[in-house]
Amino acid sequence: MRERSAQVHKPPRPHKLSRRLDPKTIDLIITGYRAGQSSTALAEQLGLAKSSILRLLHQQGLAQRKRRGMTAKQLAKAATLYEQGWSISKIANRLQVDDSTVHRRLRAAGVAMRDTQGRKR
Repeated sequence: MRERSAQVHKPPRPHKLSRRLDPKTIDLIITGYRAGQSSTALAEQLGLAKSSILRLLHQQGLAQRKRRGMTAKQLAKAATLYEQGWSISKIANRLQVDDSTVHRRLRAAGVAMRDTQGRKR
């Protein structure tokens, strides 16, 4: 019979986000969101999932803001950058909106889209 080697077990990590994060980080999330930062930006900044940020805000009694989408000025900028060869992902990061929003709005505006190889469709 083989003997088991002594294994060191780490204590389980608390599942609830508000118990995993220190109060300073929770306060940073709340104040950032109240100051107008998007949940996506906060998630990226802190290395958390957007759903975790939204859940924490809900637990703290903050109502989720409606999606902002893109302004006409942002759409014009996105179209210019896309026509200069920028990827949709890079544009979305620059404008701090979701990739799918950029793609959908560019198509609706009649911008000629490229395929995955960079060729116009």
